[in-house]
Amino acid sequence: GGDEPAGGLRVHRLKLKTRHLQLVKWWLLGSIGLTLVAFFTTSFTISVEGLVGNIIDSQPGQSSHQSFSFFSMGDVLGESAPAIGGAVLQAHRYLFLILCGVMPVVWLSLCLIIWLVPMDPHTSHNFGLL
Repeated sequence: GGDEPAGGLRVHRLKLKTRHLQLVKWWLLGSIGLTLVAFFTTSFTISVEGLVGNIIDSQPGQSSHQSFSFFSMGDVLGESAPAIGGAVLQAHRYLFLILCGVMPVVWLSLCLIIWLVPMDPHTSHNFGLL
């Protein structure tokens, strides 16, 4: 049998041992943390080699190697093509940051909430659709 909440609906919980329940919780928390770290960690580096790279390196304050994280790519997106217009670039920048940074953390957080909070099947289904 399962727990009976005040409304009388049965709460469906997986029949797992306590250590497995805790393991899933810690894996989800770890995934959220790693996603946040990955968002600010260098993802790739662009290097310009040869004569052009030497010319760029010879300029004060310039480097032929540029490193980017997802966050810094969002910053660069806002200034990448001034001819397009500031509002359009800012919209692309915010869309990029939301889709690459905010949405994965929100999704993992919702998974954690669904895992930790006992819900009736209807509420769980609606939460999953969210």
